[in-house]
Amino acid sequence: MLGIPSRNTGAGRDSRARGWLELVWATGLLMAPASPHPVGAQPMVRVKARCRLSIEVARVATNGATITARLTDSNGLPLVARRIEGAVLGPGAVGRKRNLEQPTDPEGKVRFKLRSLAGRFRARLSFGGDRLYEPCGGELLFDPKRVPVRLVPPHEPVRVDLVRAEQRVRVRVLSELDPAGVEVRLLDQRGTELAKARATSAGVAVLRVPTRLLGGAGRTTLTLRTRDDGRRQGARASMAVVKTAPVRLTLRGAGTSALAGETIGASGLLSSGGSGLPGMTVELFEDDSFRLATLSTDARGGFRTKLALATDRVGRFQITARFESDVPWLASARSEPWQLRVRASPHPKDPLWLALVAAVAGAAWLLMARKELRDPARSKRLPSNEEAGVGYGPRGTLRRANQYSIAGVVQELVAPAPVSGACIGLTYEGAASAASTDTPTQITKVDPVEVRCNETGRFHVERLLAGIWQLNAEAPGFAPTRATLVIPHRGELAQLRVTLESLRQRALQPFRRVACLVLSSASLWNHRTPREVLEAARARDWLDSDLEELTRMVEVAAYAELPPSRELIARIEQHATRFLATRAPHH
Repeated sequence: MLGIPSRNTGAGRDSRARGWLELVWATGLLMAPASPHPVGAQPMVRVKARCRLSIEVARVATNGATITARLTDSNGLPLVARRIEGAVLGPGAVGRKRNLEQPTDPEGKVRFKLRSLAGRFRARLSFGGDRLYEPCGGELLFDPKRVPVRLVPPHEPVRVDLVRAEQRVRVRVLSELDPAGVEVRLLDQRGTELAKARATSAGVAVLRVPTRLLGGAGRTTLTLRTRDDGRRQGARASMAVVKTAPVRLTLRGAGTSALAGETIGASGLLSSGGSGLPGMTVELFEDDSFRLATLSTDARGGFRTKLALATDRVGRFQITARFESDVPWLASARSEPWQLRVRASPHPKDPLWLALVAAVAGAAWLLMARKELRDPARSKRLPSNEEAGVGYGPRGTLRRANQYSIAGVVQELVAPAPVSGACIGLTYEGAASAASTDTPTQITKVDPVEVRCNETGRFHVERLLAGIWQLNAEAPGFAPTRATLVIPHRGELAQLRVTLESLRQRALQPFRRVACLVLSSASLWNHRTPREVLEAARARDWLDSDLEELTRMVEVAAYAELPPSRELIARIEQHATRFLATRAPHH
């Protein structure tokens, strides 16, 4: 850190030298160029999640009622032990029942019983929010002289197939009076009426909704409403809807026949409703068992690649493309198989040409053998991999440590793809000492900070307290990453690069060491499947129960729909270590 020396640091200091140092320091601050990426320009993310408070009123007597409210998150899950406050306004809101306050139960509900109601009243309830959820509230008008009505939508979320021209929604109408004739209306988020129907004597109303009015695929929330008809109160209920669209996946090959050892092209298109799906992952499989490639669709939903055919495999093969959807409104898809016939390469008949090829191959073998002799561990050495962690940005050398905000991006370790929705947690560990910026000297009670990355993987946190902070980055399907940050800083924390290692990659690392030992070359790792490694071990008479169980667990970790658990990764490491301990000393 560049600073100004104190005027009381000792005798013998030249006052003119101190003046020049102050002038140089001030000039450096004034002339320091502005950062091309200021902290304020980083995108902001939502710190708190949204919640919803629904209110219902049921009459229990001639002049009494029970107010029931339920607090849920955006996914419909109950929020427990949250305090609900409110008041009852109107001629019936007298005495100690005017102000209401109660925590939610395990179902996210609160119940308030009201007595001696003189007429219509309005119930207003609210949740003040906390460090995880935003505030929310609602109100409801109730008249004891009118019978309450309750609307029960179908089981949420309602799935809508956009291929069908019309959707039918079955709603139950509950009331003390005969529900026959009660008109139920279905409204979108803008209040536009989509459909309406009258309930039967059994309390069932079937609404017919034209699919064209619902829009494209995705999630939405529709509203069910009934009017106040003088005898019955008006009712309202929300209904979550997931609009699903069929997905079409096509695969085209450059031909139906090729020679072993050649390279052949393949391309395809992933679309839904006539439009391409960009940024989706498509995998190519051989005979529905061996994965050949993992591709990402472009802006138009297309993908293309080149497949290198093995020199020792001939015959007929079926190649298919698969798309595994991870969102509820898109279905998974599989393409029609591409029939490919691989023929053996013709052998030349010229003996001189054969002798030349043999000579070149022999020279190459001798050269490789000499390199192996020079470095016996060469065949066992693994290529170095970048490790997951936190990388810092450029540091401003002419600036004092005066920045209290951090920002950065969270990316995958193998491919630099953003990890959207990753959780960044910051825990305060204490103020930094004057002698060392890595050692906390005192602990101050500071609430942890938690933010979530946006769709591009970026995050931004402002106004952090000076001291030592522990950063923890987590995301579903990835191993967590930790780092220690010192606040304030000189700009190096304004462009953080946080890399996360997927659990699938972590599960493959122990098997990678086993495969390189079995194959006797680290370069063959990227061209062999787990089953081919198992066959290579069988050929060397190395096959045992540990390797068979290890191969089975690795296939589950690599190809299963869900990422591997920490217990499975620990078992893979255990079997790999045991196999290496029995084979490595004899190799």
